[in-house]
Amino acid sequence: MDLLSFKMKTFMLLIVLTCFSLHSEEINSGFIFIDGVYEKTPYNVTLKDKKIYINNFLYFDGDKQFPQEQIIQNCIAPDELSSSSTIEDSVIEKYVWDKLSYVASIAEPGKMIEDQIEFLRGLPFVANVDNYSSYKIKLTDNSGVVLKMGLITPRSFRQPYTEEEENEILNRNYSGLKEALLGGSCRFLSKGGSALSFRDPKGEMVSIIVSALDTTLTNEEKTQKLLESKIFSTPGVIVKDLLNNFVPNEQLQQRLDVLKNSQNNE
Repeated sequence: MDLLSFKMKTFMLLIVLTCFSLHSEEINSGFIFIDGVYEKTPYNVTLKDKKIYINNFLYFDGDKQFPQEQIIQNCIAPDELSSSSTIEDSVIEKYVWDKLSYVASIAEPGKMIEDQIEFLRGLPFVANVDNYSSYKIKLTDNSGVVLKMGLITPRSFRQPYTEEEENEILNRNYSGLKEALLGGSCRFLSKGGSALSFRDPKGEMVSIIVSALDTTLTNEEKTQKLLESKIFSTPGVIVKDLLNNFVPNEQLQQRLDVLKNSQNNE
């Protein structure tokens, strides 16, 4: 291999590594509890492939959070559709709303209302459609029954973000999480999606929680102390996770002791 070829291959490798590099920062402040279990520091906050991790915990998943392109399939009119049908019939109702969603999804800009009304007026059981207010209509069927209903609005279709918008949201969440932890944030997270966070740079609130989870107490007594702390308003998922999964942790206690001693020395 000549020198020029070697330099070119090295340059291309650097480009590839740059493209697939990730953002990561190690943080030793703040408190993280996952499913009721204290997560030891350091906290490696990592941004990679539209996802933000705290150590191995998936904190933010862009693939799920960002709206995806919606593809709504056209639907076939049911056999029950006739001039004597009524929208109160569950089969007809489902067809009407599915078709309205499809019509709205393919409508040209500015024609979403017009196209939906045109579809409704073409139904064999509809006598009249009165568009009395923006996306609201009055539908009169052949029997004279009048039904007020709303049409499908643009808000029903979340447009996918551009790559620039996605990166902005990811970087904002990544930077916000780092700043929060550096500022002493305490975060209770669960794999099921529940979350609670508050600022506790001195560890005072965490100390109260740890004290309430004294192993000599019953779960009922622990719950009472946790609720009396006013940190938790109800015995929800976070409290249940703490009751079921929390175990005393040497590093956590050492960190709380250091914070307490530093306050005493001030």
